[in-house]
Amino acid sequence: MNTTKNFTKKPLVAAIGGVLASTSPVAIAQSGETASDVLEEILVTASRREQSIQDIPYNISAVQGEDIDAQNIVDNAELMRSIAGVSVIDRGYRNAGHVNSLIIRGINVDNGVNGDIPLSAAATVATYVDNTPLFANFLLKDIQRVEVLRGPQGTLYGSSALGGTVRYIMNRPDASQFDASAGLNYGQTEHSDGNNLGIDAMVNIPLSDTAAFRLSAASVENDGVVDYKNLYQLQDGKPVVLSDSGQCLSVNDPSLSNEEIAFNESCYTSKEDADDVDIKYVRASLRFQPNDDLDIQFNYQWQEDEVGGRRTITKGADYYGNAYNGKDESGSTMLEPSERDAQLASLDVEWDLGFATLTSSTSSYEHNGNGWRDNTSLWVTDRGGFANWFAILYPGNPRPVAHVDAGFEDEAFVQEFRLVSNDSDSDFDWTVGALSLIHI
Repeated sequence: MNTTKNFTKKPLVAAIGGVLASTSPVAIAQSGETASDVLEEILVTASRREQSIQDIPYNISAVQGEDIDAQNIVDNAELMRSIAGVSVIDRGYRNAGHVNSLIIRGINVDNGVNGDIPLSAAATVATYVDNTPLFANFLLKDIQRVEVLRGPQGTLYGSSALGGTVRYIMNRPDASQFDASAGLNYGQTEHSDGNNLGIDAMVNIPLSDTAAFRLSAASVENDGVVDYKNLYQLQDGKPVVLSDSGQCLSVNDPSLSNEEIAFNESCYTSKEDADDVDIKYVRASLRFQPNDDLDIQFNYQWQEDEVGGRRTITKGADYYGNAYNGKDESGSTMLEPSERDAQLASLDVEWDLGFATLTSSTSSYEHNGNGWRDNTSLWVTDRGGFANWFAILYPGNPRPVAHVDAGFEDEAFVQEFRLVSNDSDSDFDWTVGALSLIHI
């Protein structure tokens, strides 16, 4: 939420403001005022009450949704790279949906080489979608702001907030006016022969003076940049055999001799821009405000990701295939597609009791996915004659392959109650709350 306040500037303040003008956002002036006479005050809810960001007693950054839209940022990793004190290991979309790679002030439990393997340990940076503790890397669409809290936040955000907390605050339905927007983005990525296409739309519909409905949807279709150079040709789920006559035949082909099956090489193919991305996203909200003291909102958020391959550059395990130049290429012998689905439903109720505001947040989420992983290089370290475990276990095998179909499932029910004091003139602010998170 943004509000605009007027300040009378002293000469020194005006001079300093002139020096910083090139790096500071300028608020829109009211009628009869110049932009230099107006400073923007950003209100945040990181302390569970609405406060000016200048009054928050710890280090916090807030990025407004219109700034995210203006920079065409749709991904968590892309946004976090621009925030001081925050770093992120960007492993591409294949892993970004379920591996929390956020690092604040260097505190981390991920050594950076885990690939797409989720850790059993709780991440050191907690992430919230509105009031729900969930890491699902939803697209940054129709968002009000992102709050980044640095340093331990265990009192309000639990044990997984040792390094800090990131909160994604979504736009809310507005009963005062109809609003709609649509956008189309097109681009290309260096080293890719394909295209990137993004589509998004939003509509806000007042249902009455006290109710409103808001719907936002988005689609991202990006072609990849990594070429898989040494893919096995497959039949019946297994690498084919290059017969003595030069044909590519299934291992089940009766015309093949036992010697050909045991000792002949495979046939290879390749796929350019294999790590393509297809994302679908929808969020729907229904808000009801029967009076000034009660605010009820139901939300449903869904995202589906399909990724064609891993965004990584590796020589792979088998060197008999096509030439490998080490630039935007993978030597893996198998494609590594993945998919995931995230759904979040929540009910938020705020009731102003006068002396305090009672908030109830009830949410349920399902987050699951799976991916095909090429593990051949774990067994075959070299095909040039050096000893390796695969050669010891399976001597003479000319078509080594090892793959894993790895998946994950995470379902939970979350209930939180908070009672937050309202008296801003008091010397003491207090918050009382209870949280229950049940993994199903």
